[in-house]
Amino acid sequence: MKQYPRIITLCSGLLSFFCFSLPWVNNDSGIELVNSDGAAFISVAFVATLVIIGTSLFRLSRGIVVISSCFSLFCILPLFFHDILNLDIVNLSPVSVQFGAFLTAVGFFLAIASVLYFPKTEDSSAHDGDEKDETDHQGDEE
Repeated sequence: MKQYPRIITLCSGLLSFFCFSLPWVNNDSGIELVNSDGAAFISVAFVATLVIIGTSLFRLSRGIVVISSCFSLFCILPLFFHDILNLDIVNLSPVSVQFGAFLTAVGFFLAIASVLYFPKTEDSSAHDGDEKDETDHQGDEE
């Protein structure tokens, strides 16, 4: 139970990372958008995937995963709501968001859910020692 958040966070970070090779906008992959001049916000999302993977591999810090996932979701949010906000994204007037961007957002949501859903578990030996002490005290009273 203790390793589930780390494994799910790693898998969701890898999902988001590999989705950058899929089509994002008008058959341009996420890597092509990262390398373009007008899409600095997508570069932030790419760095966030690397932060999530690194954090889950070395030391799972819930705060870092949640902050980087939320920040990257806010960075790719203009892709999904460009019509409502009347934004010119990546100097392309008719922007059609494709499945790579959606799967990346799903990966970020999974990273947030994995660290928030699974509670922190303490070592079971600490609980066993506390329970034994309580039974010993009850036995001494009789």
